Amino acid sequence: MKYLLSAVMLTASLLTGRTFVSAQDAQDNTAIKLYVDPSNLNTLSRSLQERIASKITQLISQTGTAETGYSNFFVVPKFDILSSSVDDAGIMKVYMTECELSLVIQSRSYTKTMGPTIFASWSRRITGSATVNEEALANAINSIGPGDNDLVAFLQQSKTKISAYFQTHCREVVAEADQALALGDYARAISLYFSVPSNAPAACYKSAQDALMKTYKKYVADRCSKQLIQLKAFVARAQSTDATTSTLNYDAVIDIIKDLDPASADCYAEATKQIEKIEKRFDEKQRQEWELKKRSAADQAEIQKETIKAISRISNSYQPPASTVIIAK
Repeated sequence: MKYLLSAVMLTASLLTGRTFVSAQDAQDNTAIKLYVDPSNLNTLSRSLQERIASKITQLISQTGTAETGYSNFFVVPKFDILSSSVDDAGIMKVYMTECELSLVIQSRSYTKTMGPTIFASWSRRITGSATVNEEALANAINSIGPGDNDLVAFLQQSKTKISAYFQTHCREVVAEADQALALGDYARAISLYFSVPSNAPAACYKSAQDALMKTYKKYVADRCSKQLIQLKAFVARAQSTDATTSTLNYDAVIDIIKDLDPASADCYAEATKQIEKIEKRFDEKQRQEWELKKRSAADQAEIQKETIKAISRISNSYQPPASTVIIAK
């Protein structure tokens, strides 16, 4: 399982190309994104791998340094069991363990010519105990809290160094996104364009934002074309049957309707024409869903809000190919 983070969520108006900040946080658009990759933990049980990755995500979020997102900056954890003992003097055995958790933040690229560049590193010795050895290890992991001053300093140092990195290497990040776009990997391209913060050089940031908007529209159009095929097939089946005796499940159409993105104007318009052919067959609840969708599709502010959410979801869920390597830029 991969875990995703970002220093602060970027908010941008992608339909108009304008950048704006939320009312809650005037610094939202200085996002620095990190991706937690627990691949170095594969000697541990799956449960412990997930616990460590989840704990790291939680810690970064609790310290106010990160939310969710993908980028080419990876948080790579390492977990070593230094010692383990059993106290069986009491009624039940108690397992006691001393471990070391290390975190390294380094850059990612897609060539094999250089080794990893480490932006910052942090380690902490931790102990845990329980009546089961696995639980003792889990309790050691849980002993780390967001109040650890060294951890906070590590995250702040990382953010500062990555911000400085963008001052000289921003174009390289955009170039990686361009390459992903050329290969038709829209999700990766969107994630990388989205990872460029507004405090990067102005020209590079604008280039990333413009490309992000265009790529998202291509992503939506590609997705909508597939939805349209499904929709047309359903409408054809519906029109070939008697409306009074049909057992077709129109909720299936409603599911497609809910998922349509008005950001692809032409495709959405065609989908609307198809739905209008069968909307009289909807029951009351289905009609309400369809009316709600039409209202939101006519509201530019709503489209803008949903676009931001959609891009964030894409960034959160993207996982890079296993064959890529972490190297220096």
